[in-house]
Amino acid sequence: MFPFIMRLNRRSYGRSLCLIIAVVGLCMNFLPANTIDPFPYVKSGDDRFGRVLHTWYRPELNGRFTDMNSLLAYARQQKCRDTLCHLEAAAWVLRHRFVHAYGVYNVRENWIAVLCGRFIWKDLAAKVLPDDILSGESASCSQVSIIFIALCRSMGVPARKVALRGHFAMEAKLHGQWFFFDIDMKPDFSTIGGRRSLASILAAGAQYRLYAHTASRRDVDRIFSSVIYGADGEWLAPRAAVFQTITRLLSHWGWLLPALGWALLSARVWTLKRRYERMWLKGKHVRAYTATCNDERMRRAG
Repeated sequence: MFPFIMRLNRRSYGRSLCLIIAVVGLCMNFLPANTIDPFPYVKSGDDRFGRVLHTWYRPELNGRFTDMNSLLAYARQQKCRDTLCHLEAAAWVLRHRFVHAYGVYNVRENWIAVLCGRFIWKDLAAKVLPDDILSGESASCSQVSIIFIALCRSMGVPARKVALRGHFAMEAKLHGQWFFFDIDMKPDFSTIGGRRSLASILAAGAQYRLYAHTASRRDVDRIFSSVIYGADGEWLAPRAAVFQTITRLLSHWGWLLPALGWALLSARVWTLKRRYERMWLKGKHVRAYTATCNDERMRRAG
């Protein structure tokens, strides 16, 4: 009987643990969005580069472009002569749509990623899914590049990343030629005769004129001291995208798993209790019957 009671107690403890986890997971989705700051950052810079970026921000675009479908529809409905014109229209929106800062999850969006960013590695809370980035008001150069590359591929345009030193840009391929896009720093292509590939810009030494209004010559030298081209079709931050997809799903619906465990264990505990009661009643009846038989034998013997 003792092993049977221990098994019943273990299931009772497991049921209590599942209930606690389910309640905590459900309540986390209703906390204030700014309860935990996973990735402290500064939205306004003191340098000229930071000030110039923030003068481009237009808050009225936030409610208009909240996902990839709205951005793609805007780019396609422009009356342009070619695809490059559509991409430039989308680049204009992205340039003015965001505050220059890392876009991170809040507790209500993905509390698991927030906790991982707070206590494990802060970049785990930085958004890499295009729709999630567009749901906020902040985005860094890498996050804007993720959106733009996803947009290009949705339109059937080959695109690749361009990793610079401390900066991130991209290139799109049209008519067999690569065209350089740097949405975050907004280079002025009219100073070099129009948009072209980064390789031709660097070969001609035209990067200084390109960034004359947003960065100093020293900053330009530092940024372009390292240039790494990504492969066409390469997905940016694939492991982070998988992590954020799973954790976002678990943040909203993961509490159902321990709740299901609580229900199953509760059913099992109820079954075990019923079995224990039947065993106890059966033993009681056996003991009573045995006592009656003993009394009868003693009466006859006496």
